[in-house]
Amino acid sequence: MVAQVTTFIENRGFGFLTDSSGEQYFFHVTNFLREGAEGKERKPKLGEMVSFELADPVRLGRKPQAVKIRPSDVAVQAGIGALVCLKGGE
Repeated sequence: MVAQVTTFIENRGFGFLTDSSGEQYFFHVTNFLREGAEGKERKPKLGEMVSFELADPVRLGRKPQAVKIRPSDVAVQAGIGALVCLKGGE
């Protein structure tokens, strides 16, 4: 699946991806595939297109959860929605 990072609440470590049909998917920063020798999580960038898989729906409470998130080669699609990034204290 492919979607755009539309919301990221940095101090809480989660956000939402939105696909071209408007469907939203919850994500946690730890679900971004790790890069580099240090093994640190990769932080999402607003507007970035990503590929992902869905977590087991039986374990989900509300919105579908995106896992195994990685950068996508798909170009940004116009009109997906507003981008929101909140840092600590906002």
